Amino acid sequence: MTTYWGKNAALYKGGTPLAYTDEPLHDSGNHTLYYVNDVTKRLIDVATAVVVQVDTGGGYATVTNYTLEPTAGIVTFNSANGASDTVRIHTGNYIPLSKVADATEWELSLESEVKDSSRLGDSWKSQVVVQLGGNGKFGHIYQDNLYLVDIGSIFTDTLYFMFYVDAANKHGYVARGFLKSNSVKVAVDDIITEDISFEATGKIVYWKY
Repeated sequence: MTTYWGKNAALYKGGTPLAYTDEPLHDSGNHTLYYVNDVTKRLIDVATAVVVQVDTGGGYATVTNYTLEPTAGIVTFNSANGASDTVRIHTGNYIPLSKVADATEWELSLESEVKDSSRLGDSWKSQVVVQLGGNGKFGHIYQDNLYLVDIGSIFTDTLYFMFYVDAANKHGYVARGFLKSNSVKVAVDDIITEDISFEATGKIVYWKY
């Protein structure tokens, strides 16, 4: 087992979506899961139609037999393509990110909402998972008054939290969510720090490619 130490984490805001232009997708090796190799283009804009194409040797053709994981830039096909097939996003948009803050520490909690589904007469409880979710905390050194000045939008903007456990290979968690709270801590003999808590919206994904 490999032991990792905290290496990198950052908070980002999304910008105006930019267009893909025949963006190549990298085969993960099973010819079913493909991903955008450029990490700056991995956040697919779901508000714009995405056209995926496959070239089996006779030129690119549009296909629909796949599902998207937009927060990870992943396209998963219903069945395996040929080993020599190439795949691309022909048209669509991605969301460029601008870094808001680095982190000094972070915490991410994944959780499930479990409900009791027991029936009368059951000797043991039955449980069912009805929803998944997550939340986290993000600490960093106070650098400016971005959050205090921009309170009107910073608490309503969709933010992206990237928590790398292996920064060299860009492996880690990516969560899309909203700020829940923000606190600034000041001491006479210390630097000013800022702590942020957030609630994730949608699926939290793990970048491993």
